[in-house]
Amino acid sequence: MNLYKWIGIILLSLATAIIGFWLAYRHDKRLEEYRQMQKILHILGSRMRMGENLAAAMESCIAAGAGSFQPWLAAMARRLQAREPLSKVWPEEFKKAKAGLHLENEDYQMLEGLGQSLSRSDLESCLGQISQVQDFFHAQQTGLEMAAAEQGRMYRSIGVLAAILVMVVLA
Repeated sequence: MNLYKWIGIILLSLATAIIGFWLAYRHDKRLEEYRQMQKILHILGSRMRMGENLAAAMESCIAAGAGSFQPWLAAMARRLQAREPLSKVWPEEFKKAKAGLHLENEDYQMLEGLGQSLSRSDLESCLGQISQVQDFFHAQQTGLEMAAAEQGRMYRSIGVLAAILVMVVLA
């Protein structure tokens, strides 16, 4: 019977550690996606200022390394080059892209708003909207980076305390 207690203790301790690692992984992926999105928005805005159309600007983002967003940008660029309207392409491709991303609902809403703005605005309004979304993702990234150290300590502490509690209860 004593062997089964120790196996249970080990398994529960591993489970708390795995949950902590999973939460940290999602946190890191979201932070990486924030950085990628800022890079994409910067390139997109720069290329549009230089007079490139949206499809060509998206291809420039892909060439610069779009990470998790690359399939989404590639599909949109391909469809825009085929002369499909952005108002149709953006929501359809964005819906497909959401499955592979780790962003929050607020982030998705901001990107959906960007698509709507890009499809019906003049260049200056589009650039202003891109800048606004870029500032939003920068603020999200900064907040996430500040919380990362604190939450990392918290996840580790909770994992250790949970393992100790399990050992005390089962021993």
